[in-house]
Amino acid sequence: MAISTAATSSAAETRSILTETSSPSKGPNGSTPHAPIGSSLASVRVDREDARGVMIEQVYAYKDSCYAIYRARDRMMVHFADDGAIADAQRKNLNGLAGMRAKLAMLTGDLDKGLAYYDGQIAHALQVALDGDVEKAKEIMAQTVTRAEEERAGRGRIQYLLYGLATAAVFLVVLGIGYAAVSFAKPANNLWLAAIGGAIGAVFSMSIAIRSRTVALDLYRNANIADGALRILVGVIAAGVLILLMATNIIPKLQVGGGALTGEAATWETILLVGFIAGFLERLLPDILSDRKDVEAAVDGKIVEIAKA
Repeated sequence: MAISTAATSSAAETRSILTETSSPSKGPNGSTPHAPIGSSLASVRVDREDARGVMIEQVYAYKDSCYAIYRARDRMMVHFADDGAIADAQRKNLNGLAGMRAKLAMLTGDLDKGLAYYDGQIAHALQVALDGDVEKAKEIMAQTVTRAEEERAGRGRIQYLLYGLATAAVFLVVLGIGYAAVSFAKPANNLWLAAIGGAIGAVFSMSIAIRSRTVALDLYRNANIADGALRILVGVIAAGVLILLMATNIIPKLQVGGGALTGEAATWETILLVGFIAGFLERLLPDILSDRKDVEAAVDGKIVEIAKA
């Protein structure tokens, strides 16, 4: 969407393709050929090509002999005044918006719904800047960038959660097969069951924390895939390790409220719950393995107290 406005040392380089105002060259017989389509301000019209040969889809602002702001098929554009001196001053007014325009181009380039809103905001900011109020234009542009980032962050959270759910579904299928194929003599040693609880607990934790969690924008899909999958993996591993710590009596006492979760008498419901807690509280296992003697963590309004010998 952004249009280059950088000045260079060469006069030829400082001219935008949309603001070329030099006289056309003479033909071999001394005649003047037709000017390129879109080379003058008056030629900016819907369904006509601009100087780049790209079709103009909508004109947002037009000020006679001064400027035109329009959307071409590929991006938002500005056609400066035909007068070179005026055009140079207009370029200077837009220089301060170049960074934010580039950022908006990245954030909104592939949006379908809502694109009209962002185009309208960009056009408004450009018009304000071209009319001389650069600071107000920067404020409008900054607000628009913030809005676009919030929208992308919201999409990123959904993306993160969906990929986490997909990863959890894969884990549950694999763990379910393992649970059915390999049995344990004692429920207290059932790693499969604990891992299933860990996956479910991790999904529950992700769902609760999704509003406050900082995730990558949906533009960075691979980062959200890795983040969501890793969260489930951490829950599964934490659940398995916690069951092993309990089975080997490394953790002699584990309680939720007043009920003990450790010991040979642990039922399959207890093991599933332990796995769920380990998956839900991703900091639980590191806290257990830390050097502290007592660790307290809130679980659904209750206190898990872990006392290490």
